[in-house]
Amino acid sequence: MPKRISPIPFDRQNGARLMSYSPNVPLAKHKAGLLLSLVLAAISLSFFSPLMVWVVLLSVCAAVVRVSLFLGWYPQPPASRTVNLLAVLSLLALGWFSLSLGLLISMINLLVTACSLKLMVMRNQRDLLQLFLCILFLCGCGYIFEQGMLFVALYSAMVIVAFTALALQYASNQSYTYQLKMLGNMSLQAFPIAAVLFIIFPQLPPLWQMPSTQSASTGISDTMRPGDIASLSQSSELAFRARFEGKVPPPQDRYWRALVLEYFDGEEWTMSARRKAAEGQRKLQDRPFRPQVIGEALQYRVFAEASRQQWLFTLDVPVPGSPITSEKVWQSTSYTFIANQNLMSAMAYDVMSYPSTLLNQTNSRTDSYLNRQVPQDGNPRTREWAALLSQQYPDPKQRLNAVLDYFKQQNFSYTLNPPLMQSDGIDRFLFDAQTGFCAHYASATAFIMRLTGIPARVVAGYQGGEQLSNKVLSVYQYDAHAWIEVWFDEKGWQRIDPTAVVAPNRINFGLEQALEDSTEFLANEPLSLRRLQHLPFFSTLRDYLNQMDYLWSHWVLGFDQKQQQNLFKSLIGEITFERMVYLMVGAMLLISLLLAAYFVPRTLRPKKPKHLHCYQRAVGYVEKATNTQRNNEAPQHYLASVKNKMGKDAYTLFDLITRAFIRMEYAQGGLEKGNTSKMKHHLNRLKRTL
Repeated sequence: MPKRISPIPFDRQNGARLMSYSPNVPLAKHKAGLLLSLVLAAISLSFFSPLMVWVVLLSVCAAVVRVSLFLGWYPQPPASRTVNLLAVLSLLALGWFSLSLGLLISMINLLVTACSLKLMVMRNQRDLLQLFLCILFLCGCGYIFEQGMLFVALYSAMVIVAFTALALQYASNQSYTYQLKMLGNMSLQAFPIAAVLFIIFPQLPPLWQMPSTQSASTGISDTMRPGDIASLSQSSELAFRARFEGKVPPPQDRYWRALVLEYFDGEEWTMSARRKAAEGQRKLQDRPFRPQVIGEALQYRVFAEASRQQWLFTLDVPVPGSPITSEKVWQSTSYTFIANQNLMSAMAYDVMSYPSTLLNQTNSRTDSYLNRQVPQDGNPRTREWAALLSQQYPDPKQRLNAVLDYFKQQNFSYTLNPPLMQSDGIDRFLFDAQTGFCAHYASATAFIMRLTGIPARVVAGYQGGEQLSNKVLSVYQYDAHAWIEVWFDEKGWQRIDPTAVVAPNRINFGLEQALEDSTEFLANEPLSLRRLQHLPFFSTLRDYLNQMDYLWSHWVLGFDQKQQQNLFKSLIGEITFERMVYLMVGAMLLISLLLAAYFVPRTLRPKKPKHLHCYQRAVGYVEKATNTQRNNEAPQHYLASVKNKMGKDAYTLFDLITRAFIRMEYAQGGLEKGNTSKMKHHLNRLKRTL
């Protein structure tokens, strides 16, 4: 009886179990390790925004180390002492930056760092499995950060490559192409089943809240300096899309409200701390602001891109358009929508806007107090002019018109590259430079209104939008805009856009048409499709990609309970318990039929004898090495025809395989015990020899 080998070594002298056994993995020519290193490097590069630069460099260096080991440039991985020192330094750096990064981003940086260090010291199968599981988790994080079609395809490909590495670890005699083909076929087979489950599975709200993050975000910030929106307008990234149920509003009415900025320190506008505290108190008491609306409603659904911020985009005056949206957003007394958690991924929400509703339903005393405050000093020439306006024009509307007339009479210009105005920026803008972007005009006008005793505030958001279809608008970062609201007692807050006085084309036709120098538009992105759309090919390509992205957002990212219910109604009519049971049973039957179509033919297919399969693989290796096709030639004749085209060792192994095959296929008495395993052994040696 053969001696039994325990899988866990045992120290007989001390009576203690030693470390569990895990086979070592080779350093050179280890395909699985190479693939995992490439996947980790690709994931790190795709996480360039949430990851710190040194973490990305560390992962790339770890991949380079593993590639060098694979090619045999170095005989051993880095010493444990070196890797341990890197680990300590990495922990110190992560601990130092964690407070500014937030919990989520800190954990992602920590996981990528740990995977990089593990990749450097990977020596056995257990290390490989741990790295494989961590890479799968990172791919899952990738689906959270980026949900566009291209990124989903990228992370899905990474998952397939990671599983290919795992398959190569346990079936090293198979080639890359064979494993990729097998996993690709399995993924294609799983796709219809996943699509059916995605459609019929209840679309539940999130069961947990994403940790907060303090990392850099995209889109409009909660602070505004005159140059901030100008910088944002150099980006062609998509901000959001809106699909209207009825008519689309004209360009001059497309003011997408995002933030209301009420505190001004002389240089930048920010959200009022008092307003934030009041909204926090209302939220604790569960008292959302619900304005009394009148007139005809605009009904639409917004598909907001991930911004890692909470503010959403609506036309005036908004109310939630569905119960699901009411659960996802909070409506503030600033007539804005705020998401219950940061937009770490794309989000769809329904809105009903009532343009005829007046913005006079909030606490006028609080609004007046917050929006009359001005800094104690700074911009002396503007203060002097504001005092003169108060004397000349006792009526508030006349004062406002005087400021707007000043912009017209002095021939102010609109540009993305105004001169630098550091100290007393409003003075320099109004009386020296007389050129600027929308934030300059909004900031200066609101400041003058406050100096003359009129409540005013700045609203940051987007204006305009490109019409993708009859009912769909695409709004990009270069549509970022700032305007002001002035309080008039009889009507409340009134929207005033000083930019429309200086550059009316900005409101009616968009940013590119408003600039006197067209080369300023997207100057930082000369190769963007938006910049090249004057060429027919790029214009068609951009339209096609936008349509595909919208369909992805509408049917995948925006597929919630409302979309699911609408789909069910189109399939079964009125939703009842009985019909839903029939629908679920039908879906299960469809999945069963798909599984049967995949596996039943395989079971009915006659199995190829193992010795025949082994011989055919050997012939394939020999044909590739010698460029001599067998073409149904007899085994002995083919052996003789390749004798002089192979090395001695390879020919000997192929001769043993051929003789074993002839004996097992044609000799009387059937298979000989142990011959099949010998053929497999010779086959592996033949592959390595060739």
